[in-house]
Amino acid sequence: MHLDLPTLIFVSFLAAISAAIGFTSLMLVLRGQAALRVWVASLWVSTAGIALISLRGQIPDFISIVLANGAIALAGALMVKGLAVHMQRRLRWRAPLAIVLAYAAGIAWFAYAQPDLHVRIVLASVQALIWNLWSIYLLLRHAPREIRLSCRILALILAADAVLFMIRPFVPLSPDAGQDLLRGGAPVTMTYVAGIVISLAAYFALLLLITERLMVDLRRAASIDALTGLLNRGAMLAEGRRALAASGLHGQPFAVLALDLDRFKQINDRWGHEGGDAVLVHAAAVLREVVAWPGHASGRYGGEEFLLTLPGADLRAASELAERLRAALDGSSVIVNGQRLRVTTSIGVAVGAGGASFEQLVSSADRALYRAKSDGRNCVRHAAADMLP
Repeated sequence: MHLDLPTLIFVSFLAAISAAIGFTSLMLVLRGQAALRVWVASLWVSTAGIALISLRGQIPDFISIVLANGAIALAGALMVKGLAVHMQRRLRWRAPLAIVLAYAAGIAWFAYAQPDLHVRIVLASVQALIWNLWSIYLLLRHAPREIRLSCRILALILAADAVLFMIRPFVPLSPDAGQDLLRGGAPVTMTYVAGIVISLAAYFALLLLITERLMVDLRRAASIDALTGLLNRGAMLAEGRRALAASGLHGQPFAVLALDLDRFKQINDRWGHEGGDAVLVHAAAVLREVVAWPGHASGRYGGEEFLLTLPGADLRAASELAERLRAALDGSSVIVNGQRLRVTTSIGVAVGAGGASFEQLVSSADRALYRAKSDGRNCVRHAAADMLP
């Protein structure tokens, strides 16, 4: 195959449409991936832009130059938008669309009003640099810890693409190129070869980004209680051990709160599991609303019992928070089959300052919880000194 520019653009088109079809198929399977939908749109728009460029000379120049470049710029904007969605960052459309429109207007001006191929190449490089640098910023600045590896790999590839576009305006054009980039000559052709290789690498990096996010989501789903959305027992134990060890390294206290919904069996007996589930969901919602302690973790420990960890909390702070939580539940209610049910809880508090295992602290909090039950329910009790490990 002769490596002239039209041939390379056709190869680029084949790579782009293959990626678009592949990612579209993936989107049909992974329907919950919002970023993937945006990236699929970006790939199809980019494919359309490359197709229009490849038809230069067979369709009006306005379409093969202005609309084609506008489509490629829009694809870059969509790629940035998809990354923002993937990083769970808010990105308004105003700035990206303004860049796309300004770029298309500049291309039109230097294609018709004041024809200048070199300026068009500079404009194309600048808009590509904007999307690359914007994407790199999102990938390095806002990447969640769990997907940092794939983000860094994609950022590295986009950095290589940025370097390519920095070089491209200085690549000499063939003397007979005129205003036709397709006759730019061997140096321009080599930049397109590099661009195709980088694009293929970016496609694989995007796939890695999606795969790593999916793996994180699957691990997270395995640690979440399906009914309440809180950590399940196993995840709560693992997180509690980790947080307690971290607190011990810093010489900080560590509090554990054990909560048990009062007379839950009676609710289940009267209203069935549907009523019981509604009460559990309500209790979890109140817990999330009330507790704002830094680094805390909350989980469903079993049945109607919940567990809450408060790194750095001493007995006073933990007891005050427990009382706020008890009062919030006591002052709330849940509707079951059209009837309003009052929900109360008994809470046990235990605080360790080092030397105790997480399981021992949970056991102490449980004993304090049963004291609260025996003292009439709907109250807070803390572990006495002789109850602590």
